[in-house]
Amino acid sequence: MNFKDKLIYKLFGAKISYSQCGEDIIIDHVVKNILNISQFKYLDIGTNHPKKANNTYKFYEQNCTGVCVEPNPSLANIIRRERSKDKCLNVGVSLNEEDRADFYVMDTHTLSTFSKNDAEQFEKEGNHKIEKIIQIKLMNVNTIIEQNFDTCPDLISIDVEGLNEEIALSFDFSKFRPKIFCLETITYSDNNQGKRLNNVIDYLIQNDYQLYADTNINSIFIDNKHNAKKT
Repeated sequence: MNFKDKLIYKLFGAKISYSQCGEDIIIDHVVKNILNISQFKYLDIGTNHPKKANNTYKFYEQNCTGVCVEPNPSLANIIRRERSKDKCLNVGVSLNEEDRADFYVMDTHTLSTFSKNDAEQFEKEGNHKIEKIIQIKLMNVNTIIEQNFDTCPDLISIDVEGLNEEIALSFDFSKFRPKIFCLETITYSDNNQGKRLNNVIDYLIQNDYQLYADTNINSIFIDNKHNAKKT
C-alpha cells in the first residue's frame, strides 16, 4: 500500500481493494470476523499480475504468504520481483497425466489460456489476438499443494481462463479442505454475457461448502466445517 492509500485509509476509513470487485475485502472480513484467523497461507492459481485485479495481494501486504501459479513466463518474473516472500511457480495446472501443454499468450494477458478453442474464439470475435504459443510445464493442483505446503492452504483463489471449472472439479477433498475458495464462476465475454458455471458451484456445495458471497465474477465459498457463524 503506497503512502497516498495509507493516508486515505487513515483519514476516511476507506478499505483498499486490489481485486476486480472487492473480493479481497470480503475475504478479509471472512478470515477476521467469521473464521477468526489473521495469518494464513494462500494458493493463487492464475495470479496474472501480482497486484492488479488480484485476490491475494491485499493479504501479502498483511504479511501472509503463499504460492502463486502463473504460466506466462513474463508475468511470473514480475510476480517474483514484486512478491519476493511468495513462491511463484511458472507452470499450468494439469487435468490428467499430461506434463506439458500449449499456452496461448493473448494480447490481453488476462485472457491467455491453455484452451485452444477459447483462444481461437477470442480471435474470431475480432477484439483480441494470439501473440504467441509456448509450451509450459503442467502440475496437478493436488500435487502443487503436496509439494509446496506443510498443510492445506487456507485460501485458494482460482482464475484460469477457460479451465476454472475443471480445476475445481479435480480437487481432492479427501486430502485437502481449504477454509475459503475464491473462484471465477462466469466465462469471459466482451458483451457481459458470460456463461454461469453452475456445475462447479453445485459441486462445492455438495462437498459441504457454503456459497458466502458472489460478485457476478467470482464466488466465495467457506468450508462449513470451519464456519462457526453460518449466515
